[in-house]
Amino acid sequence: MINTVVQKGAKYSSWLLKPVEYPLIQYYSKKEKKYFSVFIVGAPRTGSTIFYQIITNYFNVAYPDNLVNFYRRNAFIGFALSKFIFNGRAHNCYSSNFGNTDNCGLHAPNEFGQFWYRWLPRDRHFVTSETISKKKLRFLKENLKAIESYAGIPVVYKNLNMGQRLQLLAKLLPNTKIIWIKRDPFFTAQSIYHAKHKLKLSQSDWWSVMPKNVESLRKLESFEQIVKQIFYIERQIFLDKKLFADDQILEIYYESLNINFENIIEKSRMFIDRDLVFRNDYKKNEFKFSNIVRINNSESEQLKYWINKFDWQNYEI
Repeated sequence: MINTVVQKGAKYSSWLLKPVEYPLIQYYSKKEKKYFSVFIVGAPRTGSTIFYQIITNYFNVAYPDNLVNFYRRNAFIGFALSKFIFNGRAHNCYSSNFGNTDNCGLHAPNEFGQFWYRWLPRDRHFVTSETISKKKLRFLKENLKAIESYAGIPVVYKNLNMGQRLQLLAKLLPNTKIIWIKRDPFFTAQSIYHAKHKLKLSQSDWWSVMPKNVESLRKLESFEQIVKQIFYIERQIFLDKKLFADDQILEIYYESLNINFENIIEKSRMFIDRDLVFRNDYKKNEFKFSNIVRINNSESEQLKYWINKFDWQNYEI
């Protein structure tokens, strides 16, 4: 009930808030800042959502929560309201439905997809600064820089589509940091396969992040399409991460979260910012990161056949 009320309030007050928001964006976007944005990227079903939940819950960082998402037409106002209402409290949400955290309330982290679609196309995920109008780029940059400045702490986003837009991010926010979540391609593909089944999609239907060559991949069947989707998503990230300095890129492996969880969390904290502190009221994550084969032998052999055709280290083709 409260979500519906807040959502409608945010929607219908948008035009009233714009005259208030615009001068604030202009002011804060020009201020010097100590902290910058962090983007979590990777292929779907690699554990990125739970990692996003852990990072935003453990550490004193800003992030678009469900409240901010309701105010996505006035994102700066949304971040300001969230900061005022929740005052740095932990969200303690470790559940989701394909990235959706509505069941956890207004402070749970949101992927903020509709915000990015205000500026960037829905029908393709690979875009560069040359394919977006200068006006849209200017407004997007001003919004993001204003949010960074106002937050006064690192701002963490998780939106996997942005992994196909690192060339754009390098132009908009050259100081941004990238956390790339990776997982054994067999279990990533298996999870996408089951996600399609759960969503009642045909195995030839496209689902989730679209790499640059998505149109040619749409024509493929089942495991070939899924494996190539993962490969080309990761290949684009591998190629474009060279646009950032080495200390702006951190690769996290899903499997390592089960083996060295505390070390990975500390490594992530130091990567985001050495002075980053833990929240006072966070609850530790009890999730078990495991890979279990959940397809039959025939399907497993098909999947391995396609995975073995690709170079998952240097992404050469």
